[in-house]
Amino acid sequence: MKEKFFNIIKNKKRWIYISAVSIIVVAVLFSVFYYFKVYLAKPNFDDKQFNFVSSDAGEYIKPGEKITYTVNYKNTGNRGIEELVVETSVPEHTSFISSDISNIAEAHGREL
Repeated sequence: MKEKFFNIIKNKKRWIYISAVSIIVVAVLFSVFYYFKVYLAKPNFDDKQFNFVSSDAGEYIKPGEKITYTVNYKNTGNRGIEELVVETSVPEHTSFISSDISNIAEAHGREL
């Protein structure tokens, strides 16, 4: 009878250890996943090679001439984005005339 009692206790201890180790393993795996998704996988627009403003203007521009500026952005990070707001300033002594996003989307075959 004593042996049976000790066997039951040993089996319960074994299941407690297995349960505790399982909980710890799951917690560690979740923590690693969370850390990667929140801290390591981020969008990145800091790369100056892909994110810049270019112009078709030459060295000298006459009053009344039109200048076309192209704003280039590329996400070089590990996570996509759902909404992108691009803000850029209009150079001094110039004025903004128009922007047609539908032409840009058609030319590149992507949604903007």
